[in-house]
Amino acid sequence: MALIASTRERPFGSDELFGFAVDPDGRLRAVDPVFARLSGFGPGDPVDAMRHPDVPLAVLRSPFGAEPGAAYLRLVADDGSWFRALVIAAPVPEGWVATGCKPGLPEPEAGREVRAAEQAGEDVPARLAAYATEMRAAVVAEVAARDPRANELLGAQGRRLAGYAGLSEGLRRKSAFVVELAESIRLFSLNAILAAHRVRDAAAIGAVAGLMKTRSDAAGPDILALAGEIEAAAAVLETATFRVAVGRIQAEAVPTAPWVAEALAVTLEDVADTTVALDTALDALAARSYAVEEHLKTLRFLELQGRIEAARSSDTEHVRGLFEEIGVQVRKAGEELMAFSALSTRRDRDGAEVARQARQQASALRI
Repeated sequence: MALIASTRERPFGSDELFGFAVDPDGRLRAVDPVFARLSGFGPGDPVDAMRHPDVPLAVLRSPFGAEPGAAYLRLVADDGSWFRALVIAAPVPEGWVATGCKPGLPEPEAGREVRAAEQAGEDVPARLAAYATEMRAAVVAEVAARDPRANELLGAQGRRLAGYAGLSEGLRRKSAFVVELAESIRLFSLNAILAAHRVRDAAAIGAVAGLMKTRSDAAGPDILALAGEIEAAAAVLETATFRVAVGRIQAEAVPTAPWVAEALAVTLEDVADTTVALDTALDALAARSYAVEEHLKTLRFLELQGRIEAARSSDTEHVRGLFEEIGVQVRKAGEELMAFSALSTRRDRDGAEVARQARQQASALRI
């Protein structure tokens, strides 16, 4: 449900572009600083909450379909003030990405017809189809020359980021697993030490279990730090993907004017910054993963020695079982971290070059 709109129009310059992302449930997933300032809304807030009473719900939702769409909207900010915007949205796997600007043309007649039909309880979908047709014509009327270099660069960077789709999905899932890993290995090691005390002539088993605990204690900080690196890389990847997606829509579909060149230049600079930050985050993640893998190699060796020593003694089946459980955990951890360590040798380590080109094009747009 929309806020009660006041009569106060929120300042919104024709020299500003904004961007935001919406999830399949109609909630904001990401916003840029301009949108956050204009609307006061952020991730998790429903898009419907910004609907002005004068805007039919069908029109508010019309850009967010299976195909790219656009709408002239009056949006209510979090304090009840409002602003007009031309919003252009395109579907992505995670929902939609949209950009907006201050409209240069009046609302199409069909928009007013949809509003009247909704108020009269008439067939809104039929009127909405006419509105969509007029909106496409209106956007075409506002779109002039585009900068193909910016569009090409953003497209290439978008494809590069799409290559990390599988990584993005697994990052935070693996983060939870990594956090639990250090404690579970330590507990298994303590249990093995206690079990060894209950077995006669099991000094060798106890020694191995003690070494395993010492090594797991040493691995703990690196494992927990790895969880932080995973979270950082996931956040940067999400930001980089969002900025590129917004930039592509701006380069392709936003009305061209001198101020649009400046806004697109700012977007390209954001893309350059997030690209470098992403490479830095992935390199840090790869280095930390390698350090943890070195700990895991030692733990795998100690686990094998523990099973060998347990096999040499009698009545040690339960001890051997503990070492086997540790082995399962360590091997699983190694498999989970393999993808992270491989990031250090990834083929597309061209973030610095992408950033250089993006900054060059940003400078060219300002000439």
